[in-house]
Order: sequence, then C-alpha cells, then structure tokens
Amino acid sequence: LVALQLEIDALTAPKPERPQASGSGHHQSSGGGKNQPPNGVIQSEPLPPSPSSANRN
Repeated sequence: LVALQLEIDALTAPKPERPQASGSGHHQSSGGGKNQPPNGVIQSEPLPPSPSSANRN
C-alpha cells in the first residue's frame, strides 16, 4: 500500500512539472482501475488534453 501512495504522490508532484501527462498515462496502465478511484488525480489529468482535442476537430 505504501508503494501505491508513493506513486500517487509522484503523479501529483510531476503533474505541474509535466503537463504532458505522458508518464502519468503509463502509471495508469500499470495500476489499472485500482489507481483511478483512490487517486482521483488521473481523472483530472486527461481533462486538459480532452478540450485540446475538441479544439483540433
């Protein structure tokens, strides 16, 4: 469980530094659906790229 918390912290820390959310996506796949509910940050990350994609269309 500690490892999970560490990963969550790492995701929230690099978030501002890495707006690409590229590394975050990788962790998502590793954690599966278990990381999504407790993290909650992952859901916020895909939000920024979502509007960008809509603008492209």
